Amino acid sequence: MGVTVVAVLSALALVGHSRSEGRSRFEIQPGDRVGISVQLLTLDLPELCEVDLSLSDPDRQRREAQRFEACVERGLPRWLRLSTDGGACAVSSSGTRRGEGLEVFIDGVAACPPLAGHTLTIDWGFFAGQRLDHVSTATVAPAPGVEERTLLSRRHNRARVKIPRAFPDPVEVGVGVVVVAVLVVVVGGLRRRRRRSHEGRRAGGVEDGAHGA
Repeated sequence: MGVTVVAVLSALALVGHSRSEGRSRFEIQPGDRVGISVQLLTLDLPELCEVDLSLSDPDRQRREAQRFEACVERGLPRWLRLSTDGGACAVSSSGTRRGEGLEVFIDGVAACPPLAGHTLTIDWGFFAGQRLDHVSTATVAPAPGVEERTLLSRRHNRARVKIPRAFPDPVEVGVGVVVVAVLVVVVGGLRRRRRRSHEGRRAGGVEDGAHGA
């Protein structure tokens, strides 16, 4: 009787579940990679993957979790597309995990063309064309200690973030070297001119003293 009540309540919750909120994070990593984490609710998953992780039976829950893993592995490259000025990133799933309460996380990674000094574009496709209206509060970390936040949904499905250069641009370095070299030459010339002027004044003073004697 208790299992039946839970099943009925779960079904009613799913029927009335038309709006959802979650979180996502995109963190720039070494090697032109982007770490991805998307937080959803178990109530979102029937719409996304036709799976139900709220089942109480352990065997059925395990099978649903396996179906969810397979769905995410196939679907993440379609639900989430990342690119830079140099082209598209290769997005792949690195697994799912349960959080506190109804939370469930999808983890992934994107291997991108060079990121430093370019713009990262995030195209959000979760629940596109589906009934569920999901809004994700997205945090993008383009550099250590730097975070930018935006909202991603099917109505606002694109975000662009400028990635800082990890190292000085070679052209800028070359210009800097030339400027420093010119300054060294100019300063050296001024010092030599002052030294000759000082020596000339000293020599003039010695000659005046000799004539006076």
